[in-house]
Amino acid sequence: VAIMSVIAGLILLLQLPGVQTFVSSQILKSLQENIDAEITVEKIHLKPFNTLVIKNILLKDKNAPHDSLSGKHIDTLFHAEYVIAGFSFEGLFKSESIHLKNVYVENGTMNLVTESHTNEYGTNLNRMFNMPKNPNKKKEKKTADSSAVFWGLHNFIQIRK
Repeated sequence: VAIMSVIAGLILLLQLPGVQTFVSSQILKSLQENIDAEITVEKIHLKPFNTLVIKNILLKDKNAPHDSLSGKHIDTLFHAEYVIAGFSFEGLFKSESIHLKNVYVENGTMNLVTESHTNEYGTNLNRMFNMPKNPNKKKEKKTADSSAVFWGLHNFIQIRK
């Protein structure tokens, strides 16, 4: 009973806007220390047990490549007015991770830039998240089923260079 009370108290505490702001800023700070991008968010709201709402998210490349046509830096990897993600904790009970159920992006833009001639990553996305390409690696059988995730896009622009 005592453990359940503590868990319930933590869940209720996480619903307070000030607590959500503090927790999300600490998570973003930790994430930015491990990636080659700046992340800014206007607001993050965690709805109890199943939904994360992010308002005005921006991922900017710290080492933005140049567009060969315009000569400008392509520094925005991703921007969206809203990202709403539904999730479940069922994977945690199976020693896995949180499962995404659906993702909705509104008024979003993504700039995926091919960089294969300049580094071992292949794209700006792989470089920013330190995911080098390895063509010699054998493909492993995937255990996750991505067909269970619904992606909703509204006024979304994807640019691939």
